[in-house]
Amino acid sequence: MRNVIYKKNKNICAKLKINTIFVKNIKQHSLIMDLSQFSGFLVFLTIFTMGFWLMIFLVTFIIPYWLIGYFREAWKFRKEGPAPRKD
Repeated sequence: MRNVIYKKNKNICAKLKINTIFVKNIKQHSLIMDLSQFSGFLVFLTIFTMGFWLMIFLVTFIIPYWLIGYFREAWKFRKEGPAPRKD
């Protein structure tokens, strides 16, 4: 099977004037991952997903809560006026 593919690629490469070694190396590589690559990919996806949802949580809840609290306190202190001095 491999020889048939190689001969077919050699004929195509001769027509297109492409180096046959390059085509042979392309056919040897596959997209199948071994267990360590797959587990690393799953760890990356897990960390990326957790970071994404943490960012969404911070932007939608924590930062607005902090800003609203800050402005509410600033408004309250501005409304009361300066604190009296104790001498």
